[in-house]
Amino acid sequence: MQTQQTWAQWLSDALTHRGVDVAHLATAIDCTPAAVHAWLGGKRPGSPSVVRVLDALGVDDAQESAAWRAFRRTVRESL
Repeated sequence: MQTQQTWAQWLSDALTHRGVDVAHLATAIDCTPAAVHAWLGGKRPGSPSVVRVLDALGVDDAQESAAWRAFRRTVRESL
């Protein structure tokens, strides 16, 4: 398990692991596929979007903790 993942890396792994494509995630969280592609490319989502992604993917507590750590790392790198 990678401990230094960014949000983009975490999201990419989560989508691959669950067999979910960008269009399906975008529909599930009521955003555009372009927004999801931007996150996968390194753009930082807002916290509400992160919560919607976690809910849509049905992550467990450990995965949620890893996702938030990745999100925080992405925020720090953008400062």
